Amino acid sequence: MRIAIVCDSVNLQYAGSLVSTWRYATKLAKKGHNVVLISTGKKSSVKIVDGVKIIRFKAWTIPGTDLDFWMSLYVSPKKIRKILKEEHIQLVHCMIPTPLCLLVSKVAKKLDIPLIAHSHTQPENILMSMKMNNRLLNKLFYKYLVQFYSMADVIVCPTRFAKEKLQMHGLKNKTIVISNGVDLDKFKINRIPKSFFRAFGLNREKKHILFVGRLWREKNIATLIKAMPYVLKRFPLTHLDIVGKKSNQYFKLKKLVDKFDISDNVTFLGKINDKDLVYAYNTCDIFCLPSYVELEGMVVLEAMACGKPIIISNSSESASKYYVDGNGYIFDADDPKDLSKKVIRILSDDKLKEKMMARSLKIVKELDINNSIKKLEKLYAQCI
Repeated sequence: MRIAIVCDSVNLQYAGSLVSTWRYATKLAKKGHNVVLISTGKKSSVKIVDGVKIIRFKAWTIPGTDLDFWMSLYVSPKKIRKILKEEHIQLVHCMIPTPLCLLVSKVAKKLDIPLIAHSHTQPENILMSMKMNNRLLNKLFYKYLVQFYSMADVIVCPTRFAKEKLQMHGLKNKTIVISNGVDLDKFKINRIPKSFFRAFGLNREKKHILFVGRLWREKNIATLIKAMPYVLKRFPLTHLDIVGKKSNQYFKLKKLVDKFDISDNVTFLGKINDKDLVYAYNTCDIFCLPSYVELEGMVVLEAMACGKPIIISNSSESASKYYVDGNGYIFDADDPKDLSKKVIRILSDDKLKEKMMARSLKIVKELDINNSIKKLEKLYAQCI
């Protein structure tokens, strides 16, 4: 099949939606499909990477995204029409509801090309980061999302939670659930080289708690840091590893670490490569995602694939908690003491920890990204 996938700013390590887009594109190309990725960047370019033809339009960085997210406010419809015709595109798959995806969707509809829209966007996520999270803006954002998704022949949601959120706000189009999935060939139990510990100044003799994600407000990392003093009273040799680019939020979090005088027990690893990320998952004893907002939480799947117990917040806007099923605990999103109790409970009981590890590995088998790709292929064929 000849597929056009549309997503601004695909740079592999910025957000789950962009990471997922790239994984889908490369996996589909590897299976023999002709994949054209229409995206944006610092300048216009055309190149082939891992079998995917990437056509980028010049764009601008969006304030508040640490200069990582590039979005084009205008692209000529004629250019999009030319790409879709010259590449003989049979199906368009739009990933995020930005102006570029909106434009390509409109052109695809005029050319009578089947259109799939993917639900990767949660208004609460964006508005909370911008400190603009209120009911009116939230309602208006959902109204726009429903209008955008209503153009599509089918909407793909990563979780049932994401599907129900859109339907609650009036979406009536055909909607199916396909997990973003996890690459079980990459994320798995692995031996950790000494060089990894040396590179990041970590002590392999300590117990490690891990967070992976953007250092943004909605990730609620502050609650995880506030839980550490309680954990350290019981287990002094415990270390918190925080993986994520050192954004503006980093300085606030660092001040919080200094306030509690736990800098010797907290390391900000920054943005790390995929190889080191797998090592980070394997190093930890517990993976914690305290986020207020998640449509799925791909990092949870990655941690589970490495056989880790998980501790997830009970936030009403997070789907990640639904992956807790005998493999970890849910905690009150705003209660550091509750979080610390769950951490201590796992660290205190090796048999419980082993049981949770085995359960994570069992659950994640159903979330193999190759299963997601097969479902996408079937959907594409039906639409075409």
